[in-house]
Amino acid sequence: MGHYNVKPLHMVLKPSRQLFAAFALAGVSATLIVMSMPLVLWVKLIGCFVIPTSTAYFVARDALLVLPWSWQSIELNAKGELFFFTKDGGKRKASIETTSFVTAYMTLLNITLEAKRWRRHAVILTDSADSEEFRKFRVWLRWGMPLGPEQPVADDT
Repeated sequence: MGHYNVKPLHMVLKPSRQLFAAFALAGVSATLIVMSMPLVLWVKLIGCFVIPTSTAYFVARDALLVLPWSWQSIELNAKGELFFFTKDGGKRKASIETTSFVTAYMTLLNITLEAKRWRRHAVILTDSADSEEFRKFRVWLRWGMPLGPEQPVADDT
């Protein structure tokens, strides 16, 4: 969209209680489901180790933002280039996949980092950032982000 004037944006991410609660609820639920299934004991024990361990990792990385590679801020420059900054000082240029999901209460970003093969995902909730910066970022995602040949960003309406 050539008519959208990109305004520079710097959005600092904060630890999210809502995301912490969602991850914790999902981890506890998955562990309880594994424990209630008719499986041999050693499979249940493995499940009861793997599920809480992975839940703790994603809580630390995405909800509490305490790991060195946790994202601390998102920057959008006047050229429309997007950068993610990590806690350890890293700066990564990124492109947003068109499969991302944007609503007023939650944004799910599917991200391809420059010079990286794998995709990364980011969940940004209303308590994850300053409300005004989060609103501006959502506006850019919905109407200012250049789209490729794929489908547009998913809408909640």
